[in-house]
Amino acid sequence: MLWRRVRRRLSLAGLPSMADYVERLIDDEAELERLAHDLLISVTHFFRDDGLFKKVRDALAPKLFEQVEASSPLKVWVPGCASGEEAYSLAIMLEEAMLVSGRSVPLQIFATDIDEQALRIARAAKYPDKIRDHVSARILERYFERVASHFRINRAIRDHVVFARQNVLTDPPYSNLNLISCRNLLIYLDQKTQNQALGIFHFGLRKDGFLLLGSSETVGENRDLFHPLDTVNRIYVRATSSRRPAGFIRLGSAGQNTSSRNNSHEPTPTTRMSSSTDLDATLRQLMLSQYVTPCAVINSEMDVLCTYGDVSRFLSLPTGISRLNLMSMISDSSTRNKLRVQIQNASRTKARATVDPRPAKEATGASSPYRMDVVPLTAPPSVEGLFLVLFETVTASAGKVVLPQGGDDSLEEQLAAELESVHEELGATIKALESSNEDLRSSNEEITSMNEELQSTNEELETSKEEMQTLNEELATVNQELNAKLAELEAANEDFANLFTLIDVAVVFVDHEARIKRFTPAATQLINLRPTDIGRPLKDIALNFRDPDLFEALPTVISRESTHRAQIESSEGIKYLRTILPHRSLDESVHGALIHFEDISELEHAENAARLSGRQVQLLTDSLPALIVYLDQHKHIRFANSTAAAWLGDQMPRLIGQSFPDVLSRIAGRDISAHCDQALEGDAVNLEDTLRGREGGKRHVQITLTPELSKTTSLPIGIHVIAFDTTARRQAETLRAENAARSARLEKEVSLVEMASSLAHQLNQPLTALGGYAGTINNLAQRKEDATMQLMSEKILNHVRQAGEVVNNLRTFLSDRNPVFEYIEIDSVIHKVLGLTEAARENQDVKTTTRLQSGLPAIQGNAVLLEQLLLNLISNAVEAMRNADHRVLEIGTQADDNGLLLWVRDSGQGIAENRVPKAFEAFTTTKPASLGLGLAICRSVMEDHEGRISLQSSASHGTTVSCYFPLPSRATNTSNDP
Repeated sequence: MLWRRVRRRLSLAGLPSMADYVERLIDDEAELERLAHDLLISVTHFFRDDGLFKKVRDALAPKLFEQVEASSPLKVWVPGCASGEEAYSLAIMLEEAMLVSGRSVPLQIFATDIDEQALRIARAAKYPDKIRDHVSARILERYFERVASHFRINRAIRDHVVFARQNVLTDPPYSNLNLISCRNLLIYLDQKTQNQALGIFHFGLRKDGFLLLGSSETVGENRDLFHPLDTVNRIYVRATSSRRPAGFIRLGSAGQNTSSRNNSHEPTPTTRMSSSTDLDATLRQLMLSQYVTPCAVINSEMDVLCTYGDVSRFLSLPTGISRLNLMSMISDSSTRNKLRVQIQNASRTKARATVDPRPAKEATGASSPYRMDVVPLTAPPSVEGLFLVLFETVTASAGKVVLPQGGDDSLEEQLAAELESVHEELGATIKALESSNEDLRSSNEEITSMNEELQSTNEELETSKEEMQTLNEELATVNQELNAKLAELEAANEDFANLFTLIDVAVVFVDHEARIKRFTPAATQLINLRPTDIGRPLKDIALNFRDPDLFEALPTVISRESTHRAQIESSEGIKYLRTILPHRSLDESVHGALIHFEDISELEHAENAARLSGRQVQLLTDSLPALIVYLDQHKHIRFANSTAAAWLGDQMPRLIGQSFPDVLSRIAGRDISAHCDQALEGDAVNLEDTLRGREGGKRHVQITLTPELSKTTSLPIGIHVIAFDTTARRQAETLRAENAARSARLEKEVSLVEMASSLAHQLNQPLTALGGYAGTINNLAQRKEDATMQLMSEKILNHVRQAGEVVNNLRTFLSDRNPVFEYIEIDSVIHKVLGLTEAARENQDVKTTTRLQSGLPAIQGNAVLLEQLLLNLISNAVEAMRNADHRVLEIGTQADDNGLLLWVRDSGQGIAENRVPKAFEAFTTTKPASLGLGLAICRSVMEDHEGRISLQSSASHGTTVSCYFPLPSRATNTSNDP
């Protein structure tokens, strides 16, 4: 895992090799810090493994309380605490257990980590809102405080926990601990380092202390250091063990610590490292047992820590003891004495010491001499104070002296040797005593020095006592001053309370967490407050008004030092202006907020009355069909009615303040600025003008400018402008003139109708007779097979027939019709007439297109009249295109909500513009052979159907005749032309 993170940093740095990255680390401290931060894993959350913390609260905490004496604190260590959640969780659970048991135990929790950034978070004790996922609402309410968008551990819990930077493996551990919680730290360490850490934990715990590990961690091979208490939750209790915990000395080849062999910076595959290590250990153990000189490692107390080779020939295991001491394992007292002397010499001189050859028993019963060498261990520092005792067999070939086995001379020599040995031992003992005396003399001097220091300390304490007395006197003086200040504060508080009682203003003071600090009596009318509510959150108190923004505005006002106002209404219907202000101290720092309620009911009533009066004036002027505007001395609009806004083409609020001449000039034909100046001089002004409407129409108006005179100076102070729309009057006058002209034309048309009626009656009989004669001549010509006579008779018949049609059209136009109406599909009429006119259109090479809308509604009409209407329109269109190069006839329909539109469009030469208005008048035609009744009949048909007919014509686009039929339910709606 560590190697993967190092490679990640190598990739981010963009370096090709590990050597380059090492150089970067040497030169770049920032990169070194980033690498260290990447290697640290500070992932945790509150109450991780909820079952464990319940076990701590319910089962483990009572045992911990029993360990604590009255004046001693309960000491807990949390190594690898990360951002502090684990330490705070333990503090909360122990606090909960105290509440349940009714005991109050001093609590000290030491939380350590090597990640300084994580420790800063832990010390701040502020955590994001997402901790709700792991912390119950009850715990949040009791042990946390809400700070903006975060939660913070309350001070009572924070005071229990001390955070410090510490390396578990290298820095001194804590001691005499009741509990260690090291959860999910050991999983990141190898086996040797785990053993070292567990040895440190064993040292730090008291004899009955407890150890908490993570769900994936165990004590492994250290079962003699810790006994399991709860295997499910990984709770262990410290065991009493005589062995030294792992992590001290372990000799390998050449006397080096094996731990140094695996400290290479270069990574190797895990499988290769494991197999290599096992093989190395096996070979080393085999060589030590078979080929290495027998030896033992002892400490300064001469306890045997380990042995190598076969030492059974030189040492014997005593019975009845549990402690392996080298002196008790050597049976010969002389050898013991000599060995003790040499160990002392080696300890004093830090050099190798040798014991002369001594006899040793073989398995066969024979004895062979051996020599003992004492080697003090000095490196590494962790093995200082230990000794290596080597047992080496002495042979004659090695030049060693062999002890004699018998004879008087041998006995004398032996006694002499022993005597010499005793002398040496006595000399060594004397030296040891002298050394001890020297040590005692040094200790005496140290004690004397310490006594002098204690005497000096006593004198300093006496001086400090005098200083404390002086300080006590100063404190008494300060206390008197504080009492005087307190009296002044009490008097000011009484004045403040009386002021609160007398003023009838609702004011509430809250702190930065919206908790109530004080309030005036008038505030109780709006908020159900009692004196006991001091300190309670405002949101917990019932409000007698509705204010949805109150609790959102409070933190904003406090944090931003701003002001917030809103209009509210009490449950009794009284209007208030609610204002929130920051509560500042004398040093201008904000410590809360002040909520002020001002009764604005009377002010609102006055405003409503003024608003009602203005509204009445506005309503009165809006009801008048005239522009009404009031201008100030600068000709700016100060009042305008709705008609003015409509005429001037702007919204009412935007008109106020604008220059009236400027606004009017945009739609008027003249500039009335000079007329306004004349009115400001005191003269009334009347004028007429034409205003442009929004859709391009024109409005004729009569404008009156009347000056308003001051009551005190009689000088003009404003202008009343009234403008009346005279368009209708002008249109009425124009209509009267048009009606007079129309009446004259109608009288003329009546005369023409009477004459035409008489003419039609007189022509009908001769035409009938002429047609009969022509038919007879045609029959005779056919019998005689006279082609010339037959052709001439057919021409006579055609002209008679044409004259008859003219007479019939004239009769139709002049007759009083009362047609019968029914529901008719206009499409069927169109298709029928197109069939009747197909031959005429083909003879003229006319291309016909139809644009008929599908799903057209039926109309009420007379089929015969509609066919005659469409037949006349198509015949006129075909005739109009007789001399055109491009002959196209278009017939279309379209429906809307009010009616149905039928149009016939041709591509002929069109009608002159001056003749278009008279196109539907009787006897009006541009064709020499036409009577001019076709379009007049069409207009008559449309009038019978309560519809409208119109004509548009141009030389480039031909002529279009449009017929608009109302739908049956809206037969009277004729509001818009098609």
